[in-house]
Amino acid sequence: MIAHRGYRARYPENTIPAFKAAFDAGAQMIEVDTTLTKDRQVVVIHDDNLKRTTNGRGKVCRYTLQELRQLDAGSWFHPRFSHERLPVLEEVLDLANGRGVANIELKPYTFQGRPGPTGIEQLVLDLLHREKAFDRVMLSSFDPDILNRIAAVPAHPPLALITKKSSDSHTVNLCKQLKAFSFHPKYGKLNTDLVTQMHQVGIKVFPFTVNTKESIIKLLKMDVDGFITDDPILVRRHVLER
Repeated sequence: MIAHRGYRARYPENTIPAFKAAFDAGAQMIEVDTTLTKDRQVVVIHDDNLKRTTNGRGKVCRYTLQELRQLDAGSWFHPRFSHERLPVLEEVLDLANGRGVANIELKPYTFQGRPGPTGIEQLVLDLLHREKAFDRVMLSSFDPDILNRIAAVPAHPPLALITKKSSDSHTVNLCKQLKAFSFHPKYGKLNTDLVTQMHQVGIKVFPFTVNTKESIIKLLKMDVDGFITDDPILVRRHVLER
């Protein structure tokens, strides 16, 4: 069970309470969205714009970390979370240490397109080195260029390709070239043949975002390796029923 942005069904996404609740609910992995602040700090938020999940406005990258930490990142979900702030990646890594894996998603809009010490991929790798966290994280992205850049580094954490598109043997070959640990497709675009092809080259399949009994049963029949879900308790209940 991989908790999508934490226990998103019951807590404000990408906040410390959401991640803590996900582990408490039995998730083995949390999916963590990352982007960069104006002063090149790695902050945890899904969108490139602040409007949906904070009381701020405008692009995340136009604000320093100190400015972003003043925002309310919980009231949009429920008033009782009004004190929640945007976490930095270090805080999430500390929370996950000893409890499970952090699946760190690197957003395509953060990618500079050329190597550099302040690129998202390098900043995250540097942080993981300092935290000695390579054995308890995964790096994932929709952008193969980001993953290729990381794959070229001699030592790096496991990688995962994400896609919302229909996939075929070309996708399998891309994952194989990346030496990806896993493939994360939109569940409605997945079929048994693709799962089999991925398994034949040693790649696990974790579809997203799986939130219904019907989708769980369908995907179990395809022999997927896990589920990316907003509600880990719901997934656990239906998997145990099967």
